[in-house]
Amino acid sequence: MPGRLVVLLGAGASYDCADEIGADLTPGYQPPLVYDLFARRPTFDVILNKYPGARARADEIRTAVIKRGTGLEDLLRRMAVSSSLSLRRTIWEVPLYLQELLGEISLNWVRAGSTKFETLIATIMESSFNEILILTVNYDRFVEQAVSSLMQKTFTTLSDYIWSCDGKEWALVKLHGSVDWGRRLRPSQKANTWEQIIPRLNELSLDADIRLIGGYKDHLRFRDQEFFLPGALAASNRQDRVRMFSRSPQIWRALCSGGDASTGDRVQRARQSCAGDIHPKDAGSICSPRRLRQRRHERADMAPPHGRQSY
Repeated sequence: MPGRLVVLLGAGASYDCADEIGADLTPGYQPPLVYDLFARRPTFDVILNKYPGARARADEIRTAVIKRGTGLEDLLRRMAVSSSLSLRRTIWEVPLYLQELLGEISLNWVRAGSTKFETLIATIMESSFNEILILTVNYDRFVEQAVSSLMQKTFTTLSDYIWSCDGKEWALVKLHGSVDWGRRLRPSQKANTWEQIIPRLNELSLDADIRLIGGYKDHLRFRDQEFFLPGALAASNRQDRVRMFSRSPQIWRALCSGGDASTGDRVQRARQSCAGDIHPKDAGSICSPRRLRQRRHERADMAPPHGRQSY
């Protein structure tokens, strides 16, 4: 029977998204889990070295996230209110590093072939669901790339993140923002590079409105001499649509890593009940073959049970 589906995507979904058989992959660009965002990889170091402030705090961030289990966003939020202006400026560079890092990963990880995101979206397109909400905590553009390939859909403004295709209603909500989103710095700063702006800022004040800036390079961060810092979703004009979908009894939580699982938990706690109805053999579109094999025997001839699914 037609209904609503909510898909929750954590960092693990991108980490494990490659088609291990048919894809041509670029070494060093595998999407990281949350605790690997500051990992020592040569490809990551090249980008991190462009942002001296972020590099200077990298060891501190790695230690807190990996050894102490501190949530990355909570940690950065605390570091951003330091009593030291100089230290606050170093943290203002971190979104720029993450923006470029995940932008490069989105562009370079899969050089040829498809990802499991294409298979996931195609599976849903063939399903009986007619209202689909994809909630992701990931900054990368793998979901947009899959949707664009399968539906000839473009994303140029925030309104494009709610669309219709073949009689189905879709919405994509990026809870933590995206590599190609930005918020305008206030007051205006006339410059051509971020290095001319961040070191002289006394406070960080951004517009509430999000704009799609088309990428993550410096020439895209500046529009008409306005600087756009990587921005998170201003969800106020999306809340009604999210609430409508979140009443759905079908929630699929796909590969939330330890660092972002709390997002799924908060959504789950906000609901009184939920049940999944995607069979594991179909859910394998986003699972790794190893995970899929482990679950293939489950529910083979059973009706969908009530309760939460986590793949």
